[in-house]
Amino acid sequence: MAAVLLVSTALCYAKPAPPTLEVGTCLTGYTHFATIQLAVNAAPAGATVLVCPGIYPEQVVIGEALTLKGVTLAGASGATIAPPPGGTFTTYPNLVPTSFLTPIAPQVLIQNTKSVTLTNLTVDGTNDLIPSCTPYLVGVLFQNASGALSDMAVVNQILGPGLTGCQGGLAILVQSGGGTSTVDVANSVVQNFAKNGITGSEAGTKLTIENTTIVGIGVTPLVAQNGVELGFGATGSITDSTVSDIAYGDPFSVASVGILLVGSPNVTVKGNVVTNTDTGVYTISAGTEGSASGATIANNEISSTHAWDGIALCSNNNSVTGNVISASDESGVWTGEGCFEPNGAVSGTANKIKSNTINRACAGLMFSGGATPAGNTVGNNNSFFNTDTTVLTADSCPAAPSPDLSLAVGSSAGGGSHVQISPAR
Repeated sequence: MAAVLLVSTALCYAKPAPPTLEVGTCLTGYTHFATIQLAVNAAPAGATVLVCPGIYPEQVVIGEALTLKGVTLAGASGATIAPPPGGTFTTYPNLVPTSFLTPIAPQVLIQNTKSVTLTNLTVDGTNDLIPSCTPYLVGVLFQNASGALSDMAVVNQILGPGLTGCQGGLAILVQSGGGTSTVDVANSVVQNFAKNGITGSEAGTKLTIENTTIVGIGVTPLVAQNGVELGFGATGSITDSTVSDIAYGDPFSVASVGILLVGSPNVTVKGNVVTNTDTGVYTISAGTEGSASGATIANNEISSTHAWDGIALCSNNNSVTGNVISASDESGVWTGEGCFEPNGAVSGTANKIKSNTINRACAGLMFSGGATPAGNTVGNNNSFFNTDTTVLTADSCPAAPSPDLSLAVGSSAGGGSHVQISPAR
């Protein structure tokens, strides 16, 4: 009898399941709210907020664990978060500890929490009405926060007409600010952004991207875009994704990069399609700001790089295997000595370059700035088709302008590189 009473007492005090709330009135049986922010404010930790199809012109701030999910109905799927009326945003501090502490105007901010999931939603920056390079417009911003984006569309984080060189206009940005941010982006679309598609910055940030499409604005003289950037101590992986249309109007001065690893070590770049960029994949060790060595770059399809390389290595101990690289204006794979590890060691050594197929490039493999084939492992199973030279030890192809190895990496990282790049900070 005592055992029965104990069980009964336990059942009486069972913790109720987190509630489900609704934004809009397309469903029945839930508490309704007129805006997403009102529902988020009312939601206890662990709740689900369902958002009816429609356009919601508001800035959303999330500070506790929850799921924000667009509703699919017959004839309509998901919901759109648009800039607030008049395009006026509340701004928040930039957590990256540099002199470029420009405030951020996020459309959706996830801050100081864990287990936040956004799914089946569009975050659209159209009509943001930000008239200058500041504040930085960001579609979805994680700050010292972890969670997941799945089946999302983050689009049109574009600044005012004629703005050039701006570092704002980021679709997705993950910062740790001395804390921890672990974010997964899957099965999503990122398109028509001003500066970067998806960015992870600082030690403490881990960003995983898979089955996601990132599309830039194509050849533009306005800003050097990057499709994906992991920088300055962030870690993670980019797999089975597509990056395209990332090209600067003057690639001989600054290059746009499909997938940029600047000062971020041991990143996996695998199974992606990268096309129509200035450089496909670029690893750059940035001195005291971090190492980009130890990357695994495997089984990617990289094509149509403008002026520069399919894969560029300005770091050490990278594994480059099984990639298919086509139509590179410079080399298929470049390795150079112009960057520096945190311990002062120079780049361009101990890279493993094996089983790659390179078709149509001025050089299949290029070693420059003091880097040599002897300092790396170059497998005899690389395949070359229609290349002027299979292996070239030089700073550039004869027909290309000589790159300046003294160029700084972007505006803040130390060291030199094959060509100047522009990471977001």
